[in-house]
Amino acid sequence: MLAYAAAVERHSTHPLATAITTAADAVLMAQDVSEEAGHGISGIVDGHRVTVGSPRWIDPGPLAARVQSLEADGQTCVLVTIDGLVAGVIGVRDELRPEVPEVISDIEPSGCRGEHAHRRQRPHSTCAGTDRRHR
Repeated sequence: MLAYAAAVERHSTHPLATAITTAADAVLMAQDVSEEAGHGISGIVDGHRVTVGSPRWIDPGPLAARVQSLEADGQTCVLVTIDGLVAGVIGVRDELRPEVPEVISDIEPSGCRGEHAHRRQRPHSTCAGTDRRHR
Protein backbone atom coordinates (compact mmCIF):
# COMPACT_ATOMS: atom_id res chain seq x y z
CA MET A 1 0.00 0.00 0.00
CA LEU A 2 2.86 2.39 0.85
CA ALA A 3 4.53 1.74 -2.52
CA TYR A 4 1.27 2.57 -4.34
CA ALA A 5 0.84 5.76 -2.29
CA ALA A 6 4.45 6.77 -2.94
CA ALA A 7 4.03 6.24 -6.68
CA VAL A 8 1.44 9.00 -6.91
CA GLU A 9 2.96 11.16 -4.16
CA ARG A 10 6.24 11.42 -6.12
CA HIS A 11 4.36 13.87 -8.35
CA SER A 12 3.57 16.23 -5.46
CA THR A 13 5.70 18.85 -3.72
CA HIS A 14 3.68 18.66 -0.49
CA PRO A 15 5.85 17.94 2.61
CA LEU A 16 3.73 14.89 3.48
CA ALA A 17 4.39 13.54 0.00
CA THR A 18 8.11 13.80 0.61
CA ALA A 19 7.78 11.84 3.86
CA ILE A 20 5.72 9.12 2.18
CA THR A 21 8.05 8.72 -0.79
CA THR A 22 11.08 8.62 1.51
CA ALA A 23 9.49 5.85 3.62
CA ALA A 24 8.64 3.61 0.65
CA ASP A 25 11.06 0.85 -0.30
CA ALA A 26 9.68 0.18 -3.78
CA VAL A 27 9.57 2.67 -6.61
CA LEU A 28 6.51 2.19 -8.77
CA MET A 29 5.43 4.37 -11.67
CA ALA A 30 2.17 6.32 -11.74
CA GLN A 31 0.33 7.66 -14.77
CA ASP A 32 -2.48 10.16 -15.27
CA VAL A 33 -1.69 11.84 -11.95
CA SER A 34 -3.85 14.75 -10.84
CA GLU A 35 -3.69 16.72 -7.62
CA GLU A 36 -6.47 18.61 -5.91
CA ALA A 37 -4.84 21.26 -3.71
CA GLY A 38 -5.66 20.85 -0.04
CA HIS A 39 -7.25 17.45 -0.53
CA GLY A 40 -5.03 14.88 -2.18
CA ILE A 41 -3.65 13.29 -5.29
CA SER A 42 -4.61 10.36 -7.50
CA GLY A 43 -3.23 8.41 -10.41
CA ILE A 44 -3.00 5.01 -12.05
CA VAL A 45 -0.45 2.55 -10.61
CA ASP A 46 -0.15 -0.95 -12.08
CA GLY A 47 -3.59 -0.52 -13.66
CA HIS A 48 -5.24 0.52 -10.37
CA ARG A 49 -6.70 3.92 -9.48
CA VAL A 50 -4.80 5.06 -6.37
CA THR A 51 -5.90 8.07 -4.35
CA VAL A 52 -4.02 9.54 -1.40
CA GLY A 53 -5.61 12.29 0.62
CA SER A 54 -6.92 13.87 3.75
CA PRO A 55 -9.52 12.09 5.89
CA ARG A 56 -11.60 15.24 5.38
CA TRP A 57 -11.64 14.44 1.65
CA ILE A 58 -11.68 10.63 1.72
CA ASP A 59 -14.14 8.87 4.01
CA PRO A 60 -12.02 6.68 6.32
CA GLY A 61 -14.86 4.17 6.67
CA PRO A 62 -13.71 1.25 8.83
CA LEU A 63 -10.43 3.05 9.59
CA ALA A 64 -12.11 6.03 11.30
CA ALA A 65 -11.09 4.90 14.79
CA ARG A 66 -7.50 4.36 13.65
CA VAL A 67 -7.41 7.84 12.10
CA GLN A 68 -8.70 9.34 15.36
CA SER A 69 -6.10 7.42 17.35
CA LEU A 70 -3.21 8.53 15.13
CA GLU A 71 -4.39 12.14 15.15
CA ALA A 72 -4.73 12.04 18.95
CA ASP A 73 -1.10 10.91 18.99
CA GLY A 74 -0.15 14.08 17.08
CA GLN A 75 0.15 12.51 13.65
CA THR A 76 -1.22 13.89 10.42
CA CYS A 77 -3.14 11.20 8.57
CA VAL A 78 -3.59 10.50 4.90
CA LEU A 79 -5.82 7.77 3.56
CA VAL A 80 -5.00 5.56 0.62
CA THR A 81 -7.66 4.09 -1.63
CA ILE A 82 -7.06 1.55 -4.35
CA ASP A 83 -9.81 1.20 -6.94
CA GLY A 84 -12.15 3.17 -4.67
CA LEU A 85 -11.67 0.99 -1.58
CA VAL A 86 -9.87 2.26 1.52
CA ALA A 87 -6.60 0.34 1.60
CA GLY A 88 -4.94 1.97 4.58
CA VAL A 89 -4.00 5.03 6.56
CA ILE A 90 -0.55 6.56 6.85
CA GLY A 91 0.35 8.64 9.90
CA VAL A 92 3.11 11.23 9.62
CA ARG A 93 4.52 13.23 12.49
CA ASP A 94 7.17 15.92 12.68
CA GLU A 95 9.72 15.17 15.35
CA LEU A 96 10.98 18.12 17.34
CA ARG A 97 14.51 19.03 16.46
CA PRO A 98 16.96 18.49 19.34
CA GLU A 99 17.68 22.21 19.69
CA VAL A 100 14.01 23.18 20.31
CA PRO A 101 14.18 23.17 24.15
CA GLU A 102 17.25 25.42 24.09
CA VAL A 103 15.67 27.80 21.57
CA ILE A 104 12.50 28.07 23.66
CA SER A 105 14.56 28.72 26.79
CA ASP A 106 16.45 31.44 24.91
CA ILE A 107 13.33 33.23 23.63
CA GLU A 108 11.11 33.00 26.73
CA PRO A 109 12.94 35.83 28.57
CA SER A 110 12.01 38.15 25.68
CA GLY A 111 8.32 37.60 26.41
CA CYS A 112 7.71 34.95 23.73
CA ARG A 113 6.24 31.70 24.92
CA GLY A 114 6.76 28.23 23.51
CA GLU A 115 3.06 27.46 23.29
CA HIS A 116 3.08 26.99 19.53
CA ALA A 117 5.00 23.73 19.80
CA HIS A 118 2.27 21.73 21.50
CA ARG A 119 -0.06 18.83 20.98
CA ARG A 120 -3.39 20.23 19.82
CA GLN A 121 -5.51 17.44 21.16
CA ARG A 122 -4.76 18.13 24.82
CA PRO A 123 -6.84 20.58 26.85
CA HIS A 124 -3.68 22.53 27.66
CA SER A 125 -0.50 23.36 25.82
CA THR A 126 2.76 21.79 26.90
CA CYS A 127 5.87 23.75 26.06
CA ALA A 128 8.24 21.68 23.98
CA GLY A 129 11.17 20.52 26.04
CA THR A 130 9.98 22.05 29.31
CA ASP A 131 7.77 20.83 32.08
CA ARG A 132 5.70 24.04 32.28
CA ARG A 133 2.10 24.00 31.17
CA HIS A 134 0.06 26.96 29.95
CA ARG A 135 -3.73 27.12 30.02
